[in-house]
Amino acid sequence: MARICSALATGGLVLLCAAQAAHAQSPFPLHGLYVEGTAGINFLGDVDADIDNFAQNGNLDHKLGPVLTGAVGYSLPQGPLNLRLEGEVALRGNELDEVNLADGTSRNADDDSYTASRSGMVNVFADLYVAPGIALSAGGGLGFANVVQNLEVRNNGFKVTLIDDETDTVLAYQGRVGGRYDLSPHSTITLAYTYFATGDAEIDGDGGIESRFSYESHAIHGGYAYRF
Repeated sequence: MARICSALATGGLVLLCAAQAAHAQSPFPLHGLYVEGTAGINFLGDVDADIDNFAQNGNLDHKLGPVLTGAVGYSLPQGPLNLRLEGEVALRGNELDEVNLADGTSRNADDDSYTASRSGMVNVFADLYVAPGIALSAGGGLGFANVVQNLEVRNNGFKVTLIDDETDTVLAYQGRVGGRYDLSPHSTITLAYTYFATGDAEIDGDGGIESRFSYESHAIHGGYAYRF
């Protein structure tokens, strides 16, 4: 995680330095209010969870899943770096594949098992125009995430429900790099990579079961922004 955060910070520094030499801008006035929506693929890294029911640590292996984001933002007047402030909500969800335990054994997850998050973030982004209408973008945000988990495993052919759609709300942060292309004074298409992570979630299940883990995801998503 530290390496990823460092890489994102370096990307922002590169944008700042390059802005001193860059003179390209959008051919359209971009100052003002905008709305943006994106959709894409979310990769949830192996979740190292302490699952009390097994009296040992477990590694939760997830499948690829979707990510959806929606934002309302405000673009400041154009300058060397074109700053944007926005509020964003996002949904991320990944089905659980299997639970690998520290003793080398594993449990197959039932089809209804998943880990998901619903987040609200406040973001700051900087856009650097490298050609008329084409910008590189970098930034990040802070906020909260409601982490949801449903954990059902197969044991001797029987389905055992350990955690039934339980949640925990924790602090969240993200970093994002990508590109933007202005189609018109009102329309922009976007493509981005987002690293998203939370503090440790503690989710209580049935019979005193507790799952403790940090939610950490990587997403590639594209979308459309409309400026008023």
